[in-house]
Amino acid sequence: MELTKCPECGITLTQEMINANMCWECGKILDESLLDGDSLNEISRQAEEQSLFDMPEIKNHKLTTGYNFEGYSITNYLGLVSGEIVIGTGFLSDLKASVADLFGVESKAYSYKLKDAKTIVLHEMIAESVKNGGNAIIGISYEYVVFSGNMIGISVNGTSVKIEKMS
Repeated sequence: MELTKCPECGITLTQEMINANMCWECGKILDESLLDGDSLNEISRQAEEQSLFDMPEIKNHKLTTGYNFEGYSITNYLGLVSGEIVIGTGFLSDLKASVADLFGVESKAYSYKLKDAKTIVLHEMIAESVKNGGNAIIGISYEYVVFSGNMIGISVNGTSVKIEKMS
């Protein structure tokens, strides 16, 4: 049976997308046998991080851009935690972004890439906080850096803390 919907974003795939083994809307590779070793390693790393995120101590980690949690008191400051990633925008994403720019509409390809990258760096930061004994992170902030060669760096920082519910 021929694939007609993208498994990632759900749009109807054209024959050109199927022939190219890629969804042009979200950038999903449709035939993973065409991926190189680095891409397969990245997919494995992301799957491992996703399974880590299902762990209760990570899933229940409290997060804020502020500096406290209502109803909780901070009992220990455990230090700075962070997560970083550098992603390439890719030829097709750049092409779609150029078309989006021409018509003045949102570039969903870039939006999806940024959202995925933010999730990855957030998972890294939470895992580091758990490793340090924290159950919350305060003062979260993201930074973006554009490198040459259409590479984007994303960094997230915060302070890992131990909190307890006030009675």
